[in-house]
Amino acid sequence: MQLKVKEPENTPENTSGTETQPQNLGGQPDVPGVSNNGYLNDEMDFLAEDGDMFGNQFSQNNGTGNGAGNGPQNYGVPGNSDPEPTSKPRKLTKQEFFNSPRNRKDRDRIIISSIVIIATAIFDVVRVDFWLQALKKQIQLVNDLSEEFGLGEENMIDPQAIMRTQVILSVIFVALGIGIFLFKSRACAITGLAFTVINCLYTIVVAHNFRWYWTIIAFGYAVVATISFNKNWQEYEDHGEWKKDW
Repeated sequence: MQLKVKEPENTPENTSGTETQPQNLGGQPDVPGVSNNGYLNDEMDFLAEDGDMFGNQFSQNNGTGNGAGNGPQNYGVPGNSDPEPTSKPRKLTKQEFFNSPRNRKDRDRIIISSIVIIATAIFDVVRVDFWLQALKKQIQLVNDLSEEFGLGEENMIDPQAIMRTQVILSVIFVALGIGIFLFKSRACAITGLAFTVINCLYTIVVAHNFRWYWTIIAFGYAVVATISFNKNWQEYEDHGEWKKDW
């Protein structure tokens, strides 16, 4: 006996006898058994003129400046078309410019030179006073001999005049050092260097003693530093460049 083959019955869900495939919506890649239709929410649909989801109105300017088209407002995101601020940062004062990182080399030279000049001037007063007190008897002996032999006052030693001269020189050097430190003055530095060189040569010729060398070096550094600093400051004043490292 031959058995009859039973044909498969077509159910209402599959009347064509073929397997149903999910539709591809929106050009998305075909993924069997996955559908994103359930994520669509009609409540998320809104018109552009109604604003965004937070209630902010869209600007009529599309970022090109012509006012055409609708787009979101400009919220200050970097790189947008916000107008640049009209005001510039406050201009630096001379002291602020002096303290800026770019002037570190000149600043150190000016400060160190001023300290050396002032310290050397004060030290010279102390040193001269010490030697005048230590050689007081010898000085008196020389004066007595000069008076006894009639050699004249030009061969006598006047401790008070020596001390008075040294105090005047020290006051001048202290004033020049303060001028270099406070005002970054090129005139003070150049004047001090010339005055010190002259005193050094005079001491070598008259007393056969080499002095003032520390002061000469300090004034030399001060001249170089003040010229360099004032050149940079004048350039900043003329061009008004707004640099971050200033």
